[in-house]
Amino acid sequence: MKAIGAIAVALLWVSCAGDTAPHEIVDEPISELSVPAHNAMSRTDGYYREDVSGLVYLIRFFPEGNAVLINGSAQIADSLPPLLTPNAVGNTEMGWYNVPVIYARDSIFLVTKPERGNIDYRGNVTNDSTLRFERYSHINGDRRIKEYFFRADP
Repeated sequence: MKAIGAIAVALLWVSCAGDTAPHEIVDEPISELSVPAHNAMSRTDGYYREDVSGLVYLIRFFPEGNAVLINGSAQIADSLPPLLTPNAVGNTEMGWYNVPVIYARDSIFLVTKPERGNIDYRGNVTNDSTLRFERYSHINGDRRIKEYFFRADP
């Protein structure tokens, strides 16, 4: 029985060698990964939105290889989408970022850099209208799954 277990572990290790599962956070910062961006797997004809406890989180991807993220309260949600422009300057104090995106196979990687540390996002498009990220904060160690739903441009 031990031999079967050892063989199974070895086969699993060989089949995954060199790859990181989309749901796994590795110790190295995303900014140090050497995977170039290629054709976008995320949609660029609108934005992705997540609503959690009265807060709204938006991400818009652009063909140039960047993404703009912003968050705010549900009361100001309608004023946020116009800020999702490809050349957005961003403002870390208000949670507004313009960051490069790394695409590797079926995964999407990006990093926001608030004033005190980095927040890594590793995820993928789960279907035509859903994007799921594992978000890890190097600031406080918080790790959570964030699920965004697509909203097309009018």
